[in-house]
Amino acid sequence: SSDDIPPVLAKEAAKLESSWDTSDRKNAAQTIVDLCTTHEVTVDLPQDEKKARKAVGKILLSNMDATCAEMLALVVKEFGWASVKEDAKARQKSALAGSCTVAENGGIVQALQELGDLYFKDGNSNAGLTVRVC
Repeated sequence: SSDDIPPVLAKEAAKLESSWDTSDRKNAAQTIVDLCTTHEVTVDLPQDEKKARKAVGKILLSNMDATCAEMLALVVKEFGWASVKEDAKARQKSALAGSCTVAENGGIVQALQELGDLYFKDGNSNAGLTVRVC
């Protein structure tokens, strides 16, 4: 919902309404990507700008009649805020550090778990890692 959008982004989206045109999908997607990544509050879009534009474009295709503000809300709903995900990652690292004999190894354990998760998502279940000793 638009209530979840910080005032600075809502204000910028409102400014863009007069020129908002979803028939030019590439430009509209780029506008949303720019809006989501150029302020102090950012949306957790893919790092590669082309992939980010493509992901936003997919949402745009299924919501062609959305206003700029509505589109921004949909993108935020889909990807979430970068700061929230960074906080969650920091809490996870802290929790992992607490389970290690040497607390400084928490980051290593986290990296190995992420790597194992990526291998597993790729279908390589033999490469999945179980880290018990730290």
